[in-house]
Amino acid sequence: MQEVTIVGAGLSGLVAAIQVAEGGGRVVLHEAGSKPGGRARTDTSEHRVNLGPHALYHRGAFGAWLRQNDLLPPVHYPSLTGLRILKDKRARRMVVGLLRVLRSGGRSAPIDESYRSWATREFDADFARLASGFASLPTYHPDPGSLSAAFVQERIARSAEWRAVWYIDGGWIRLIERLVARAEELGVEIATRSKLSQLPDGPCIVATELSSAAKLLDEPDLAWPSPNHALLDVAIRGRAFDPTAVLDVDEHAYVSRFSAGDASVAPRGESLLQGVTGIREGEAPDAARQRIYGLLDAGFKNWRNRVVWERTGVTHAKVGPCDPPGSSWRDRPSIDRGKGRWLIGDHVAAPGVLSETCFESARVAAQGVLAKPQ
Repeated sequence: MQEVTIVGAGLSGLVAAIQVAEGGGRVVLHEAGSKPGGRARTDTSEHRVNLGPHALYHRGAFGAWLRQNDLLPPVHYPSLTGLRILKDKRARRMVVGLLRVLRSGGRSAPIDESYRSWATREFDADFARLASGFASLPTYHPDPGSLSAAFVQERIARSAEWRAVWYIDGGWIRLIERLVARAEELGVEIATRSKLSQLPDGPCIVATELSSAAKLLDEPDLAWPSPNHALLDVAIRGRAFDPTAVLDVDEHAYVSRFSAGDASVAPRGESLLQGVTGIREGEAPDAARQRIYGLLDAGFKNWRNRVVWERTGVTHAKVGPCDPPGSSWRDRPSIDRGKGRWLIGDHVAAPGVLSETCFESARVAAQGVLAKPQ
């Protein structure tokens, strides 16, 4: 079989490489960075921080594939009893109406209407505001109410499942290590510090951010909406009764204490916190970051006097696609670009939540490569 080129050794690129190699293809995987991982990276210092909060929805096809292929690292479920909801600047275990929001996930919602409009009509304005605040967690969007009702409703439904997500022990680098090892077992050549300015002849799978893919595919209009995000990582001295996570349903910000379920990510006696909020249109990054600080003030008593380590500044990262009203995943950039070129990742025309889109697009592209006559 003709050699298959894959550009980008993040989650989707590694999955595609494994599946093509399992089908008998010869694969060269190019990664511009010094090591594989893409956005699924984890610091390997004493504070093992992911590049933003990462979770794996365990009932999806990606989780099933990882289990079936013995690629799933040790995982744990985040504590629901330790979750606090911040509303009206007060952190509490539950707020009035939230159970109603969680139970609403089974109701069908339209694609061509905003979630805010649909939820206000179907329920009421208070419900729509609270549900949009809750949906800021699975969408990582600063204003989920403006998105397609069907898009938001699917994420509310998935998040309302019992033990909806896994956190990977030791950070997402553990998953990347397993994927890399399996790819190399299958004969995949992984070339790091290898940035391609143009695609070679032969079948190619592009697994990069859309801005980079647009240049490689010579398609300058290649894009899909997704906000930037402000991230804040901080380690504090641990204290009994600190919450495991706090969600601000008014300001649409979230902080998780990742060390609560996995003590290996921080030194003994420390709690490792990661905060995220979407950056609003026209908003300065520092203003978005202040929302995370406000969330910490409300959820973690005297946290500022307990700081041991903090990653300063604001990191920008696009976390998954956001479908506006009138669009669904089918309207995103197509996977098969023609002429032996495929595009994969979390912003393309594949179903699923967050990393599931990476997996599904990689699977489709691998099948396409293997099906093409060589």
